[in-house]
Amino acid sequence: MKEVAVMRLFEILTLVTLLPALLSYFVPRPKRPRWIAYLPGLAVASVLLHVVFEGYRWQMVPAYGMTALLFLRTVRIILPGTPVRRDPSSRWRRVLSIIGTVVGLLMLTITAGLLALFPVFRMPKPTGPYAVGTRYYYWIDENRPDTISPDPGDYRWVSLQVRYPAALSGNQNPMKYMDAEAVRAFATYVMKNPMPYFLWEHLTLVRTHSYLNAPVAQSETPYPLVLFSPSGLMSASAALSEELASHGYVVLTIGHPYWEPFYFDAEGGVIPFDGEVEYYKEIMRELDDPNRASLQDSTLRAIDEEARLALHRQINQRFPISTNDLRVRSEDIGFVIDELQKINAGDGSLAGKLDLARIGVMGFSKGGATAVQFCVTDPRCRAVINMDGFMYADVVDHDLAQPFMLMSSDWEGQPTEKTITSLFYDRAEDSAYRVYIGGTTHPNLGDVSLFAGLLKASGDLGPIDGERCVEIQDDYILGFFDKHLKGKAVPFLDGPSPDYPEVEFRSRHP
Repeated sequence: MKEVAVMRLFEILTLVTLLPALLSYFVPRPKRPRWIAYLPGLAVASVLLHVVFEGYRWQMVPAYGMTALLFLRTVRIILPGTPVRRDPSSRWRRVLSIIGTVVGLLMLTITAGLLALFPVFRMPKPTGPYAVGTRYYYWIDENRPDTISPDPGDYRWVSLQVRYPAALSGNQNPMKYMDAEAVRAFATYVMKNPMPYFLWEHLTLVRTHSYLNAPVAQSETPYPLVLFSPSGLMSASAALSEELASHGYVVLTIGHPYWEPFYFDAEGGVIPFDGEVEYYKEIMRELDDPNRASLQDSTLRAIDEEARLALHRQINQRFPISTNDLRVRSEDIGFVIDELQKINAGDGSLAGKLDLARIGVMGFSKGGATAVQFCVTDPRCRAVINMDGFMYADVVDHDLAQPFMLMSSDWEGQPTEKTITSLFYDRAEDSAYRVYIGGTTHPNLGDVSLFAGLLKASGDLGPIDGERCVEIQDDYILGFFDKHLKGKAVPFLDGPSPDYPEVEFRSRHP
């Protein structure tokens, strides 16, 4: 996997060119080599190439300014026939020159710091044999009235981004990670404290490895499906979705109403979330209730299984809105599978390409709990992964019958044998796996690991290297689905692997 690009080629070239140009002002003018005067011109060329090929971003503004000032100061020297002054400068001119140089070096340092805090990261290149195509759907379930909408005639809807094995034709450009409207919604609703859009607009410069509406790759057998339920950001599973699709899976990220900061329409346009919806506020009040946190913590201290189950039942009873919302989100997944059956039987590009007998379901955080909720209530689920989601609702009284993987972050430093979801790993009726990734926090499970910079400096992300964290997730999740949906041998799922020293791995096979 490639390293994150904190600075890109022409950004680096600009800073590297400006640095010696500034340092030269510490040298008396008669002693400066003449070629130094040409560096600001080279910096101008580098900035122009950066803007054209890499894209303007505000973090480079101090460097843009320094480039212009240095070029204007030296342009007369690089003009043909202009003699170089050899007379010594007066003392005050020398002092001003040194002060200006120090200020310039400070501006370069600020630029480098901003680039590090807000990196334009590179998405890891998928390792499978297929290219990755993507398309969007927006479906309305006319069998389920939307009881939350103020319009009594509205029905429940879902937004989907689908990634699939593709056969590229012609010169196509990969999709952006986010467009400007998506970034605005991200800055407003995902961050704990909303931040100005411009701080995150560099995310519009990140490119994925997905190609919009690319032709579906031909295959002798239909592709197994993985349905992903997100929590907080539909885009945050892009690296994982691309990795799975490159290995022959059709991956569907489901945008559940009244939760994600933005959704996609059928053309991929952004639909911003309305955070003023009262239903959303009621759910957040339940989730932020200190009594809920106390009950969850009590599950760690409970002595036996029945005591822990009783505490989980209390959560279901005392917080009915969020518990019922999990069931509604589970129904979204069932509705998506119903619609996929129609697509598979139709005449579109995905017709006949979907293996509806091999369906895996997974999710992150609340989405992980949603995936589990679906799989304890719908037998169409063949394998399930929960990425760091606290489990409640029907799994409390109905054990998982499918192969199950619980992927956990280093959540508040809890001992791995007593995490708040270990109870359901112990009760699983089929093969169960625990993948505990050290050095992580909750947001690390997903693409947000790649954001690094400010989020890592603030402690929102753990100390683990972001690319390594994504690699671990991709490898274990791909291995799990390869084993339980494709029937492949996956040796590293037989026990702890020396290739993953950051991972505490356990499995049980009743």
